[in-house]
Amino acid sequence: MTLSKHSLSKALFLFCLLTHTVIAISAAQIGKTADATVKEQLNEWTEKKKTAHAQKDAEAEGYARKKILIICHNNLLWDEYQQQALDDDMAFWSKNHQWGNYYSAFYSAMGAYIRNDQANIAIEKAKFESDKARAQHKPLGEGIALAVIGLAYEAEQRFDEAVKMHQEATKLLEKESYQDAGLVLLLVYSHLSMNLINSGDEAGAIQMLHEWNRYLDTHSKNIKEGHWIDWLLTSGIIYTHTGDLSLAEGYLVEAAERAVKMGSGAVMSAQTALVELYVKQHKYDKALLLSDSILIGCQMSPHAYMLHQQYRATIADSTGNAVLGAAVYKELYHLADSVKRVEIAEQLDEVRTRYEVDKMAMQQKSTCNYLIFAVTAFLLVLVGWFSHSQQMRKKNRALFQQIQEQDRLTKEHRKMVQHYQDSEEATDNSSNLPAEDLPGDDRQQRWVTCLHNFLLLNNNFANPEIDREDLLAELGTNKTYLFEAVKTVTGKTLQEYINSIRLEEAKTLLANQPRLTAEAIAGACGFNTSRTFYRLFRERYNMSPAEYRHLAAEQATR
Repeated sequence: MTLSKHSLSKALFLFCLLTHTVIAISAAQIGKTADATVKEQLNEWTEKKKTAHAQKDAEAEGYARKKILIICHNNLLWDEYQQQALDDDMAFWSKNHQWGNYYSAFYSAMGAYIRNDQANIAIEKAKFESDKARAQHKPLGEGIALAVIGLAYEAEQRFDEAVKMHQEATKLLEKESYQDAGLVLLLVYSHLSMNLINSGDEAGAIQMLHEWNRYLDTHSKNIKEGHWIDWLLTSGIIYTHTGDLSLAEGYLVEAAERAVKMGSGAVMSAQTALVELYVKQHKYDKALLLSDSILIGCQMSPHAYMLHQQYRATIADSTGNAVLGAAVYKELYHLADSVKRVEIAEQLDEVRTRYEVDKMAMQQKSTCNYLIFAVTAFLLVLVGWFSHSQQMRKKNRALFQQIQEQDRLTKEHRKMVQHYQDSEEATDNSSNLPAEDLPGDDRQQRWVTCLHNFLLLNNNFANPEIDREDLLAELGTNKTYLFEAVKTVTGKTLQEYINSIRLEEAKTLLANQPRLTAEAIAGACGFNTSRTFYRLFRERYNMSPAEYRHLAAEQATR
């Protein structure tokens, strides 16, 4: 079993991403630190930013803002920083013409989009920024924006297009000072070298290594250790690919030795490249030993883990090591399905990205038609809404009139019942309600009457937590008899009957107390939540409290 060129391309791409993280940390001279230290650093530079702002020292404030960005970026806090400060910082740097800070922040922000599988967003924003910088005659901004586009194309494995963007970016950035463009240009050199290899241009990749090396020598006073490690590692990978294995081994061994000072990520990059080299040189014992140490000592992505298992499978196949082959097969069996799903998801993302780009182009061509359609649709919706509102208003007025008529009939009925009771009491002191007027027997009617009076007394119904034991004691009955009496006489459960009294009171307050909110009325009438009040009110009256209040106010002005 041997590694295909496709597998090697994936490996190169992986190594490239790993080493760029090392470069960013080295260039800033800030590594990932403990959470407490990060908070102290952020608090320190936040205070410095506030002090500089109070003193109106734009240069000091701009530098403090840049330090906060670097701390967040290098300690994997980019999402939090981006949400809170990016737009404000970039607006500040633009206003004060601090373009170096502005474009560095833009490059970091777009890199975050790309790492989060949002390359399409990065491309869109970078194209806009490139056009703006070109119109304003700012080659630094245009070069960085083109570098972002190249980085996004690389993430989508559109290597030929990435090469073109990075070559244009290089021409622009090489004209700028190292202070403004140096760090970004070094990253562009690295990406361009790898993309040339992935696009099949070996001679171009080697030439780019020489140009990169000359730039490092020219600016040696500003170059950090991580920059040299990146060049050594990329050189080793490229020469491994071109077949110059002895030269590649020299570069990779030196990179691995110098990477020890940079942390485990840089070491893993260099050692993984060495494993690939040793496999090509048939130094299987060295390759296996080094691969084992990486697998034991480093955390890695599924793709990187799969790559090392492929190396081990190649070693097992070449050496006839059945035990190793069985172990690799077992690992690959469990990983293959998950990695395949990831690859399919990545392919779908690429198709979706291309679709979104094409759709955006079509949308730009059809803006006028879409605008006309949108305005027409809006007018149709507006007409439909107005017609529906008129119909609903007409229906609600009819419902309101029915409610008012029902209230009037209820009041007249109560007057007649009261008159009947008074006349009965004058003759034989009969029951409170005429037996033929309500369902149920006299005792049930009496309990319901007592319940009604108790609820109205001191507005007991307004208590959302009515104590049923107190209620039963007050009425002199038990729960079963009371529930049966209420259901027989009113056709409602006890809770429905209490809510009906609350709704009657709420209806009165809506009509007569315009300053009270619906929520306040809900609480005053004993409803636990305004949501319950709204639901029960609509079920009872077939309209919302707001609609009822509006109709009551309309009725009052006539």
